[in-house]
Amino acid sequence: MSKCLLCKEKDANKTGSHIIPSFLMKRINGGGKRDHEVGFVIKNGISFPYFGRDIYEDKRRTITDNEDLIYSRDNYDVKDYILCKSCEDYFSLLESKYAPSLNLNFSADSNAINTKVSPSNALLFWCSIIWRVSVTEHFGCRLRQDLEERVRLALVNDSVEGLNVHYALFRCKDYSKTSEFGTFVCMDTRDNGVLIFVDDFMLAMIFDLNEDEYAVELLEIKLKLKRDKLNTGEKYEEIAPIPNNVFTQLMQSFIHMVIRNMQIPENFQKMHELIFKNQIPNEVLYDIFNIMQSTGKLGDKYTVEHYSWCYKEALKKHGLIVENEDGTYTIIKTRC
Repeated sequence: MSKCLLCKEKDANKTGSHIIPSFLMKRINGGGKRDHEVGFVIKNGISFPYFGRDIYEDKRRTITDNEDLIYSRDNYDVKDYILCKSCEDYFSLLESKYAPSLNLNFSADSNAINTKVSPSNALLFWCSIIWRVSVTEHFGCRLRQDLEERVRLALVNDSVEGLNVHYALFRCKDYSKTSEFGTFVCMDTRDNGVLIFVDDFMLAMIFDLNEDEYAVELLEIKLKLKRDKLNTGEKYEEIAPIPNNVFTQLMQSFIHMVIRNMQIPENFQKMHELIFKNQIPNEVLYDIFNIMQSTGKLGDKYTVEHYSWCYKEALKKHGLIVENEDGTYTIIKTRC
């Protein structure tokens, strides 16, 4: 058994550790209920769904035809054997201290002062999320090694002394309840900065801030933060409101970034050039995406199998291939 990633002393004997606290994660993809998660993971242009244990087979079958996923009890948000029981209990304590902050009242034109948790515990709570996401590479990115270790030691010692971080926290309270767009969790890091979205929160954290202003682009969002407006763990946390329309733009910008990073058009182009030795016609690519959006269950749309099927259907429509009686295909090269 490996050692706990946090204390590095005791055996990592805890199962079911949440990378993102369950009281936040269930708001993102569980309709507010634990173990009712319906989430999606995107890796290398491929998407697959995952389910909480209380999502039964009939619901799963409305989302995917993949039998392995239908009967799987794996939850992407939960990891086994990364923490010992003591460290897991410590994270649970931080979460229970911060959880009442969700009920803060917000106004459209002033920051909310978070008196429901001590300044240091508020900072340690957010550090605990960033550290877990980083050390497990849950979203494919990590803090700089020295910064990740600094955060780990702060958590182990339950102290923000010497942490030397500033952070801005924004919230569009209950966004998912009033908008057709869902919320999600994602993180990006660069140099000494980190940006994380968790449900209706957006947090930007900077280590070793020396300038009066800090400018950086994370998740393709340009940030300019003023030192004197940031939280440090020394006074009550301030949470700035984000208007609904602004948060919607942030959500949509992130979704567009994910779609671009999936490189679906580029991958179809490479495949087409490999087969036909020519660029894919725009009208074929257009029909591929039309077919993709109008067919397949939500959990099966962005899979290799569905990509291949949509490609073949578009090629048949444009007369670039014909299907033979034995199920094979003949390429009509003169049409390319």
